[in-house]
Amino acid sequence: MPRRSCDSEYQLALLPPEGVENTDEKDALHSRWVHSPSKRAKFVWGALLASSVSLNVLQAWSAQRTIPDSVAASHPDESHSPAWGVVEYKQRIFSEVTAVPLPWQGPPSDEVDAAWEDLYNFGLTKVPKSDAAKMLNHTVPIPGDESNFAIALDVFHQLHCLNLIRKTLHPEYYPDQAAAHHSRGQGVDHIGHCITSLRESLLCSADITPTVFKWEEAEHKIAPRFDVVHTCRNFDKIRDWAKERHLEEFDREVHVLDDLKIPVIH
Repeated sequence: MPRRSCDSEYQLALLPPEGVENTDEKDALHSRWVHSPSKRAKFVWGALLASSVSLNVLQAWSAQRTIPDSVAASHPDESHSPAWGVVEYKQRIFSEVTAVPLPWQGPPSDEVDAAWEDLYNFGLTKVPKSDAAKMLNHTVPIPGDESNFAIALDVFHQLHCLNLIRKTLHPEYYPDQAAAHHSRGQGVDHIGHCITSLRESLLCSADITPTVFKWEEAEHKIAPRFDVVHTCRNFDKIRDWAKERHLEEFDREVHVLDDLKIPVIH
């Protein structure tokens, strides 16, 4: 059945009632309707209100069909991370650009490598099925330990990617890794993946802390100031949480079936 637009409904309402055939009566009824502002206004506003309510109900119904109730949690992160319970916030001052390098800065060395690897290089994390069932993304049970499921918090993947990009700046110091990454053309793809992942993560978190400015007397100009206070998640607690649930290496060629259900949506 063809849909009628609001304009069509409005035009139909201007027609005289059925059974009125006398032209004078039609004209009189038409005249009374057209020249009665209150009736026209009530009809138009009523039609618009009905359309608006219908669209909102349809939109709400559609959303309920596609998004699990858990997504409507008071804090969105609570619905998809088993680590949410350990999250706490603290204020910290970001590092200013100085001549004194931080442990993760400076020319490549064993000390710099160790500082980077201490941030993330401790393997995957295992979580119980009860936590895996609450996540929005499907993961797999661990072969030989099917009551637990494998995950990796994305912050550690991001740190891995950043460290990989750092190493590509020094191919002379990391020749073995450079050769491995560039064999069969995999290097460019890996670096490209890491850049994309970091870009998406930055856009997702969208830190809105203001970068401020200061007057540099020595240079006689205004310059940005980076040692500003940020409100951050306590990274040490998140890292400790992941280390406590460290997942030993397992056979990745074994396929274990599972019965995880909604709210998993992907």
